[in-house]
Amino acid sequence: MQGAIWPELNSGRAGYRHGRYFLERQLHTGEAVLRPLSQEELGPEESYWSVASRAGRRVAAIDINDAARNPDFNGIQLTDWGLHDRTRAAGSSPGSLLADIRASHGDHPVSNCDHYSTDDAGYRRLLENLVDGVRRRKRLVLDLLSREDWDLFALTFSESHCAGHHFWHFHDPNAPWYRTDGPDDLKGAVLAVYREIDDAVGKIIEAAGNDANVLLFTSHGMGPYTAGYQLVPEVLARLGMGSDEGRANDSWLRRANNALKYIVPMSALPLVYRIAGVGVVRSLQDRSGCLVNPLQSTRTRAIALPNNRTGAIRLNLVGREPFGRVQPGNEASALSAEIADEFRALVLPGTKTPIVEWVRPVDEIFGPDHHPDLPDILVRFRHDLGILEACESPRLGRVRVAINRAYNPRTGDHTPESRLWLRSTAIADGQDLPPAHALDIAPTVLRLLDVPVPNWMDGRPLPAVS
Repeated sequence: MQGAIWPELNSGRAGYRHGRYFLERQLHTGEAVLRPLSQEELGPEESYWSVASRAGRRVAAIDINDAARNPDFNGIQLTDWGLHDRTRAAGSSPGSLLADIRASHGDHPVSNCDHYSTDDAGYRRLLENLVDGVRRRKRLVLDLLSREDWDLFALTFSESHCAGHHFWHFHDPNAPWYRTDGPDDLKGAVLAVYREIDDAVGKIIEAAGNDANVLLFTSHGMGPYTAGYQLVPEVLARLGMGSDEGRANDSWLRRANNALKYIVPMSALPLVYRIAGVGVVRSLQDRSGCLVNPLQSTRTRAIALPNNRTGAIRLNLVGREPFGRVQPGNEASALSAEIADEFRALVLPGTKTPIVEWVRPVDEIFGPDHHPDLPDILVRFRHDLGILEACESPRLGRVRVAINRAYNPRTGDHTPESRLWLRSTAIADGQDLPPAHALDIAPTVLRLLDVPVPNWMDGRPLPAVS
């Protein structure tokens, strides 16, 4: 569950414990409608900067991904000013800080990188705004850094994330949609953004001083968008898991609903969700298996949950979901096994090549005591087959779901590779650090601050600083 990476980095707690894995639109146990996590559900008390604050350290936490403001804080916080995924309005602690920042540095020029057009002019506007965003962020950070002798100063640069998602087909000759005719400035867009970030990081480290401990971490890598997980909703529908129980697979409404997914831009999705909740519209969607929130029907047996890189499936369990259909125990186990078998049977059209690397119950991966908001089944698709937009099996026939839609115009996708660079008087220059986990970042920061690591953190300080 790649969306759990930032909550894991921030808290040192494993995603299967805190249950935060798709923060902008996630299912919560006992609810049938997906929604963003609230400030309180983001766990502001669990962040390493909040732990350091409670220990008396003077802290600045500036625009960190998936972070919530802590009202009782020894320092300053800025949230959702220029992040890649923004589901909340920008805010600060103290409240006057945001107005101060806007007066001195303005707002970040990119509100959502998925809202730009996908012609060359749109890409150029995005590139220009990302570079401008890095430069504004650099000036903002240097300004705040100079105001006080901070014990901890934490920040993120999210512009690289946007660049990877939207310019990968200009950057990587091996990418499926590589633009051989791409203009030179767009082919160099990813590197241009990274060079700006590199310059900013260098100046920030210089301003922090030679005696400062510095951790530079990349949350995950970027590579070609091969997908596969966008097939999950349609596969489940063909299996009869939706509210239509498979009867409307070839209906005009299903075809119209699927066609709309390719033309509705992300900016229009809130309006679409509101329209989908109107009585007569919702009734039509219910009968055709097209509900925006399928758990609102007692006929639904299993749904696909939004997730990054790995398919996620949740059963509509009686006693857990408001409109439960599947009885826990033997019925749920049998249904899980049926779903797993059908996904394992999926192959590339016209071949015998499986497209799924593995299918596993979440209980098997994390144990039975994981957070209740997690999916029930995870599906890992192969990434060595190019773009996965179609599959087939004896039971389902051929299924095709394109990945390049109006609300998701991306050509680069997450990879699980992370990197850490550490400068500290505690370790020798040029020393290679042993393999570690993203969970180890938070406790390592606390150890460098001489702050006790809470026993609820799953990570451990890196041996080099222990």
